[in-house]
Amino acid sequence: MPADTFDQDVQTWTGLQREEKEQFYEEHLFPEIRRRFMASNAPPQPFDVLIIPVSNPHTVILNLELYHPQVAVFLYTGRSHSYAARFKDTTRELGIEYEEAEQVVNEADPVSVYRAVKEVYRRHPGKHIGIDVTGGTKVMSVGAAMAGSVVGADSIYIESRFPSHIQARLPGHEHSYVLVDPYTILGDIKRQRAFAAFAAHEYTAAKALFEELAARVEPPQGDTEWAQLAAAYAAWDGFELDTAIKELRVLLSAPTLQGALRDAQSHVTEHLAALDHVLDLTQAHSPEREDYSDPAAYGKAVDTFVQRQINRLTTTHSIPSLLAMFYSNALRREHQHRLDIAALLLYRCLELMSQQRLAHQGLLTAFPKAGLHRLQQQVSNPNLNQRYDQILIGIGQHGRGSVPTGKLTLFNGYVLLAALGDPFAKACDLAQIQERTDARNQSILAHGYTFISVDVYNEFKAVVDDVIANWVKVEGLDWQHELRSCQFIQPPS
Repeated sequence: MPADTFDQDVQTWTGLQREEKEQFYEEHLFPEIRRRFMASNAPPQPFDVLIIPVSNPHTVILNLELYHPQVAVFLYTGRSHSYAARFKDTTRELGIEYEEAEQVVNEADPVSVYRAVKEVYRRHPGKHIGIDVTGGTKVMSVGAAMAGSVVGADSIYIESRFPSHIQARLPGHEHSYVLVDPYTILGDIKRQRAFAAFAAHEYTAAKALFEELAARVEPPQGDTEWAQLAAAYAAWDGFELDTAIKELRVLLSAPTLQGALRDAQSHVTEHLAALDHVLDLTQAHSPEREDYSDPAAYGKAVDTFVQRQINRLTTTHSIPSLLAMFYSNALRREHQHRLDIAALLLYRCLELMSQQRLAHQGLLTAFPKAGLHRLQQQVSNPNLNQRYDQILIGIGQHGRGSVPTGKLTLFNGYVLLAALGDPFAKACDLAQIQERTDARNQSILAHGYTFISVDVYNEFKAVVDDVIANWVKVEGLDWQHELRSCQFIQPPS
C-alpha cells in the first residue's frame, strides 16, 4: 500500500466513531500494519514458548508472526477469552502450537498471573521462554514481567505512539523490543548470595546460583567458571574424585579466567596433582577370596597386592595427598560446626599415618597376618612381644602377652610402631592418643550415642596436629605445602 494511501486511511480512522473504528482498523489498516511491522523489525531469535497475557488481539498477532514460537500459551481473562477462536486460527495458519493456561487469570490480581506463569514454566521445563507484556491490564503486564524475571524468561514489548489528540495507538508506528533482563544490573546481588554459599562450603547451592547468573548476565562476569569450580568442590567433598578431576580440567581449559580464578590457576593445578595421587591409591582393588577356587592362587594374588600397596604407601605421594585431603575436609566441616564428621575425618588422619609407617615395616594393615608373623620372626626384633607389653604398661594399660595377631586397631598400630623403634611413633604421646581417641569414640558417629562437644573436639584435634607434626618431620615433608594442595579456593570477600 502506498504511504500516502495508508496515511489517508489513518486520518479517516481517527475521525470515526468508536463503534466504527474496529471494523475499519481490521479491514483497511491491520493488513498493512502487519506488513510494515515485519519489514521494520529484524527477525529475532525465536522462542520455544511464548506466554501471552491477552487484551488487544492485534499486538498478539504481530508478536506471534515476528517471534514465531513453537508453542504459544495464552493467558485469558474472563473478558478476553472471546478472542480464543481467532488466536486458534492464527496459530494454525502460522504453524504454531496453541495452548491456554489452565485457569483464567484475574486481571486485577498479579498472584493469578504468577501462578499461570509458574504452570507454563513447569509444563515446558528447559525451554527458552518469552513473555509478551504488551497486552493485558497494567497489573497483568507487571505481574507477567516480574514472574518472567524469576523463571529466567525474556520479556518482549511492542512500543507504539499514543498521540494525545486521538487517545489511541497510532497505527503504523509499532516496534517490538526485548526488555533488558534486570540481571544485567541486579545480578551482582545474587552473585553475593552465590559467593556466600561458596564460602559456607555449600557448593551445590553455589553452583546453581552461578549457573543462573551465567545464563542471564551479559557481558560474562566469570560466573560459568565459578559454577565449574563449585561443581568440582561439591564432587570432591562427596569423594567423587573422578568427577572432581573432570570438572577441574574443564575449568583450566577455559579460554579466559577472571579475577580471583585467574590468580588461582596454579592452585587448581595443585588440586589436580593431589587428586591424581589419591586416585592412584584408591583404584588398586584387593583380591577377593570368592574369586579364586585355588587357595594357593588366592594367596599369591594377596602377596602381589600387598607388595604393590606397600610400594604405593612408602614410595609415592599418595599418602601425603590423602592426609591433606582428609584434614582439609575436616576443617571445612569444622567451619560448618559439624564437629562429629570433622572428628571422624581427623580420626582417619591418625589411622592413615600409622598405616603408612607400618608399611615401612613391610606390614599392610588390610592383610596384617603375614606381616605380623614376619616381624616377630625377624632377628632384628627379638623380644618384640615383651617390648609391646612394656609400652602398654608404661601408659597405664594392661599387657597382652604378645602383639595382636589379627586386625590392628588405630591405637595398637601406634604401640606396635613404638615397639619396633619407629622414630615417628616414639615421638608421639601414646597416652594422649589413647585418651583423646577414647573420648572421641563416644561420638554418635563412632561407638557412642552423644554429639561431640567443642572442648572434646578441640582437644582431639590438638593431638592430631601434634601427631601430624611428628609424621611430616620424619617423612621430610612441608605440611603447609601439602595442605594447600587440598585447601579450597576462597571467593573474593
